[in-house]
Amino acid sequence: MESKATNQKIWYYLFSTLTSSQIEAALRDAGCRSVDWKRFLEDMDNIMSAGNVQNHRPEEPKGRIHILKCWPEYFRAVRDRVKPFEIRKNDRDFQMGDTLVLREWIPPHLRAPQYEGDGYTGETEIVTVSYVLDDPEFCKPGYVVLGLNFNH
Repeated sequence: MESKATNQKIWYYLFSTLTSSQIEAALRDAGCRSVDWKRFLEDMDNIMSAGNVQNHRPEEPKGRIHILKCWPEYFRAVRDRVKPFEIRKNDRDFQMGDTLVLREWIPPHLRAPQYEGDGYTGETEIVTVSYVLDDPEFCKPGYVVLGLNFNH
């Protein structure tokens, strides 16, 4: 189960740095139900303004947002800043400038037998794709190596 602080971190990042269309695309990609996005975003802007939270949402998109599962050992290496790359199946057409929301996830075969959750630990890292290597000489067909910029 995700913590309230983790959710606030994700939402603050989304609403303070991304365009409305990027936020909408990320929520749709994550399987969220359709709502009146324009009104929802206006409400969030009003809430942020009332709380004196500065909004730096850009006018031009920086890229798409991808919400991804990340196994614990790889997640920790990204969090510790010793792994500035991700190797991923390129089923999302990753591009430079895309944002990755990495969510720590424990695969079923690594979970304790009594565990009843969905595998998510509630830990999240947000990074930006700085480079995409898809050269077949260095990558398996259909896979890419993504260079990462750490956002904080």
